[in-house]
Amino acid sequence: MYAIIKTGGKQYRVKSDDIIDVELLDAELGAKVEFNEVLFVHDGSETLVGEPSVSGYVVKGEIIGESAGPKVVSLKYKPRQHQQKKWGHRQRYTRVKILEIGGGAKPKAKPKAEAKPKAEAKPKAKTEAKPKAEAKPKAKTEAKPKAAPKKAEAKPKAEAKPKTKPKAAPKRKATKKEDK
Repeated sequence: MYAIIKTGGKQYRVKSDDIIDVELLDAELGAKVEFNEVLFVHDGSETLVGEPSVSGYVVKGEIIGESAGPKVVSLKYKPRQHQQKKWGHRQRYTRVKILEIGGGAKPKAKPKAEAKPKAEAKPKAKTEAKPKAEAKPKAKTEAKPKAAPKKAEAKPKAEAKPKTKPKAAPKRKATKKEDK
């Protein structure tokens, strides 16, 4: 029998008598812990998948110590500036021995509620639609002639200016005349 549990934002596949390292837990050495987020259980013949977790199952364990992960070394370096910063880090973990995968109570299927037929439209009390006032016929108005759109007077275009300035001739180095 094995299960997949979730703790510390990570998922672990566990079975009885396994020893796993999980994110650091706030508990004393020898304390009993329970992992309630059981995502998957397989007991050899039956498989249960949680949505998101399997109800009725719990994984029990005992804290047997703490450990530290591998050292992670980081370096920040700026070339040509004589600048560098080096640092390291070792993540701490809690070592847990899995004692049992318990529960086993099969979740009872919830009976689906029978679909109730919708009640017939209830007559609205106290609120009756008031008849709208009759629309009065609009008086016909003569269509006014639309004014022709005004055209802007044509202005003479100014002479086009060149977009770039002409380049000046490159300067020459002054040469020294030697006296002979």
